Amino acid sequence: MQYRKCIALFAAVLVGFGVIAADAQSIVSSVTISSPDSGAVKGIDSTFVAVATVEDFTTETSDGILFYLFVGNDSTVVADTDLGGAAWGNDSDTALNGTELDNLVRTASGAAAVLNTAGGTVTDGKFVAAAITRADSAHNHAGDGDSIGVSKSGSNITYTWYGKVSSTSGTVSGIRAAAASWDGTGSAMSADTKLSATTLTFGIDGDRPTDPASMVSDSSTVAGERATQTNTYSAFTSRAARGKVLGIGDTIKVDVKLGSQATAVLTSTSTLTVQA
Repeated sequence: MQYRKCIALFAAVLVGFGVIAADAQSIVSSVTISSPDSGAVKGIDSTFVAVATVEDFTTETSDGILFYLFVGNDSTVVADTDLGGAAWGNDSDTALNGTELDNLVRTASGAAAVLNTAGGTVTDGKFVAAAITRADSAHNHAGDGDSIGVSKSGSNITYTWYGKVSSTSGTVSGIRAAAASWDGTGSAMSADTKLSATTLTFGIDGDRPTDPASMVSDSSTVAGERATQTNTYSAFTSRAARGKVLGIGDTIKVDVKLGSQATAVLTSTSTLTVQA
């Protein structure tokens, strides 16, 4: 019995020093949201940054990382139904070793299904996530955002995800980041997923008006110079169903054409005020 215990202990020591490779899988040691500040609300086209540190003693360049945003539990993701690619980054659903993002997140979270914040099952990569291997670090990542930076110092590899808010994500609060490592040798996703701190969350506002391309206009004729000329335009409120006119980062523009009365107005002592 004592002899067997010694053999087992010696084998464990060899594994610890890397003489016997029981599992070459890299492990995420931490993940954090470095931008924006906690409690901030980001609008469409705004960016966020998540940083994950991975401990990996191998030189295997097929090892990689999976990032995704979640709310509450790590299998409730932030929706992104725009798969156009150009606007929000490379939205490809196929990520590490040809595995779909949906399957990667299911493995990482240990959940049977990936759900959005409305409780619906998410498929086809329609959520905010990104993945990359070290071999791809000089090329394109898979998923959302502008890029994923990769740097190495000793056995520590730092992955920095520069994400972007999609126009299809809606309004979501309490967002955190999750990260899990990819073992390229075994073509396996780690289930040891790390989550960012509960004390650092942010929100997004991806809402837009029902028909943002339309222009609401009205006009009124000013008959001569008057001390006060007030016109009320009700086109915004005449819709059958009211909705939000402006979202974060949107603007409203008011043009005033004075016509033949321009000289009389501009050379008078009156004040022209346009209020929206």
